[in-house]
Amino acid sequence: LDPLNQDLMGMLFATEALLGEDDYCMEYIGAYREGIFGQKK
Repeated sequence: LDPLNQDLMGMLFATEALLGEDDYCMEYIGAYREGIFGQKK
């Protein structure tokens, strides 16, 4: 796994959220806000 690949990291965070391993999607939201994945600012 390449932690610098934003598409891959987004998929990992989304998978955890959909499987119910991320309560209230807080990890997903935090990673998006930090720019780990998503659109570049």
